[in-house]
Amino acid sequence: MLFHKSIGKGQNVVLLHGWGFSGAVFDNLVAKNKNYYRFTIIDLPGHGKSKIQIDHTLWADEIINLIPRNSILIGWSLGGIIGIKIATKINLQNLIIVASTPKFIRSIDWEFGIDSETFNNFSKSLIEYPNETLRRFAKLQTSSKRQYSQLLTTINNNPPSRNGMHDGLKILKKYDLRKEICSLKIQPTVYLGKVDKLIPIEIKSWYEKNNIKVKILDGGHMPFLTEEFKINS
Repeated sequence: MLFHKSIGKGQNVVLLHGWGFSGAVFDNLVAKNKNYYRFTIIDLPGHGKSKIQIDHTLWADEIINLIPRNSILIGWSLGGIIGIKIATKINLQNLIIVASTPKFIRSIDWEFGIDSETFNNFSKSLIEYPNETLRRFAKLQTSSKRQYSQLLTTINNNPPSRNGMHDGLKILKKYDLRKEICSLKIQPTVYLGKVDKLIPIEIKSWYEKNNIKVKILDGGHMPFLTEEFKINS
């Protein structure tokens, strides 16, 4: 079973972290809100304390087993993509997507992604230099030296496995959930960072065109670290 823990009291909130990280990345968010929400923090397969290896096509199904009924699900980056997949399978009270996208790779009909050559070079770098690649990825998350130092500590204390990282990259490369997010029974809320280097702020226009509410916050790829980020607003 995946590593998970529950903290706090109140409305159920499930937290899904991004690629290469662990649920520990949400520690500050949980500490500020644990008197108002009951958090279920889950480490994705091969990440953090979830040492179990699961085929990437089954990640969403495995996570569903740990989600309390009538939960708010907050998915950051890779966790946001998985959150969309989960929302197609079970009922949620709300889905909050943070610095994420239904399609990570750019294509002829999708301008808001990373080009495949850059992504493939990143994957190759991961194979050859896993530790250095993770450090560079962490640096993309924030322009704050303090936050960068905290992220490195989080990664060092909860390192992902190589297989877990590879499977996460498969999800980022293969998933195209544009139709799925537009047909959900609930209306998601999307948070974007003004200076995010991974998810371009221009994606706001696509979300809004499809009647998905978007909120822009200061900062980069981790807008949930800002004071303006609210769980239920």
